[in-house]
Formats: sequence, structure tokens, C-alpha cells
Amino acid sequence: MTNLIRVMIGYDGSRYAHTAIDDLRHAGLPANGNALVASVVDMSKTPILTDAELGQMGKFFSPRLLAETIDHTQKERARLLNQEEVLAFEGARRVVEILPGWGVISQSMVGDPADELIWSAKEWKADLIVVGSHGWGRIGRFLLGSVSSKIAEKATCSVRVWRGDSRASVAPTTRVIVGAISPTNAERIFREIGTRSWSNDTEFHLVAVDDGFSPGRVSAVYPYGPAIFEKAAQNLRDGGFRVSVEIRSGDPRAVLLREAEARKASSIFVISGKADEESGLNEAAAGLVTDAPCTVEIVRSQSALRRNAEGPA
Repeated sequence: MTNLIRVMIGYDGSRYAHTAIDDLRHAGLPANGNALVASVVDMSKTPILTDAELGQMGKFFSPRLLAETIDHTQKERARLLNQEEVLAFEGARRVVEILPGWGVISQSMVGDPADELIWSAKEWKADLIVVGSHGWGRIGRFLLGSVSSKIAEKATCSVRVWRGDSRASVAPTTRVIVGAISPTNAERIFREIGTRSWSNDTEFHLVAVDDGFSPGRVSAVYPYGPAIFEKAAQNLRDGGFRVSVEIRSGDPRAVLLREAEARKASSIFVISGKADEESGLNEAAAGLVTDAPCTVEIVRSQSALRRNAEGPA
């Protein structure tokens, strides 16, 4: 039985969250899949007392006053949670407009936004988390840079972070920068990208960065490096896409940022995570989420699409 790709979307009602959903048109997602739209009540940004604070208050409040405070707190929590449920449903409706063939559900949660989204994505077995990089939620800050950065760093699945100045929504062509340090990077990320359903006008530009120290870098496999990178790109070319390959030297983060700016990229794809021990792209990925002029997708786990394509291990 074929498994559908599962995408969890963090939503706070801001225009940044709206555009992060709109940007999914440029993510190469298939016609069918499952999406979970999640909104989080961040209690640390509200005047409502936490359970720990209520416990401390019990030492100073009279039983009557403590009971009234607990009752008020419970009602306020319920009100805010209901508000977030409405907000998540609003986000889900927007996803249905962008991905009409998908099954879409919504969920509201209470807690630290980054922690709750990471935990829920793991429980739901998401292949990809989508968040915005800026925004003010209705209940204080939500998808600001620190939250999206934490999700990008700590999530066990792939993460797609829409940047506030992304050009994807206005660019006539979807231009994807693919960052790699080693041939292994390139092969893995192109296999993942190759399972997506990209529009015919999508352009891919592989930037192989020789950072001077990572195992498998271009200089370490000279003179075969360029040919190996070209081979990794060939499958996409065989699919009819325009794919270019360029080899650069320097700091991966700086090189990829320059390339994204120069090529007016819609997104940058990089590999990150424990599965990629050989690579120095982990630090680069964190910097890209903060500084990139476009959407950044960090490919960390094997998606359902790729698992279906490759069959059982």
C-alpha cells in the first residue's frame, strides 16, 4: 500500500503564515497527500498563570481566592484554545485551496510553539514541517525567527521555512538552489527532490561547495568530483528539467547565500541531521534559515514519497 506524504504546517494567522502556505505551490508537492495544520497557544506570552504559578499562589492565597483564580485560569485557557482551534481551521481551509487533492485536518495545542510542533510532528509521523520565519500571532509571538530556527535545528523530519522576503510567489520560474558538500550529499538530496512533482518550468542549480575539510569534498575526490556531481544531477535532466552544476570553494553558508541572491532563487535545499555526519552543512542550514533571501528546506529524513519509490529497505 502506498503511503502518502505527510506535511505538518505551523500556523499563527499572520500574513507570513498565509504566504508560507501559498509557497507550497513551489515545493514540488504531489497532487495527493495529508496535511495537519497546527496552531499553538503560547502561555508564556499571555497573562494567564501556569500550573506551577498557581501552585505557588496556593501558599499565599486564601482557599476562596485560589479557587476563583483557578476557575478563571481554566476558563481563559479554554477560551484561548477555542480561539486557536478556529485559527487552525482557518489555516486548514487555506491549505485546501492550495492543495485541493489533499486530506487536511487541524489541531490546536497549548505550550511552547517550537516544542509542541516538533513533538506533534513526531507523533503524527510527519515527513515535513512547514513554518514561517516571521509573524505576530493573535496570542503574542509565534513563528518568529527563534521559533523556526529551533524547529529547523531540533525536528527529526525535514523542515521547510518560508522566509519573509521570499520571491517564490512573484517569480515567473521556480528556481531551486541545491547545496551539497560531498557527492553523497548531492545523490541523497537529488533522490529526494526527484520524488517531488515539480512544474515544467522549474530550474535546479546544484552548488557543490568545497569547504576545505569535510570528508568527500571535491578536492578530496579530485579529479572525479565534478563528474560525480554531474551524474547526480543527470536523473533530473532525464526528467526534462533544466539542471546546472557549479563547484565553489569557501564557507557553505556564505556561498549558498550569494548564489541564492544572484540567481533570485525561490528556495534552497540542503541536507542536514545526524544521517549526514560527514557534512558541515548542519551549521550552514541554521544560518540559511536566519539569513536566506528565500525559502529554505532542510532535508533530514527520507520522505514517504522516496520510501515508496525505493521500496522496502
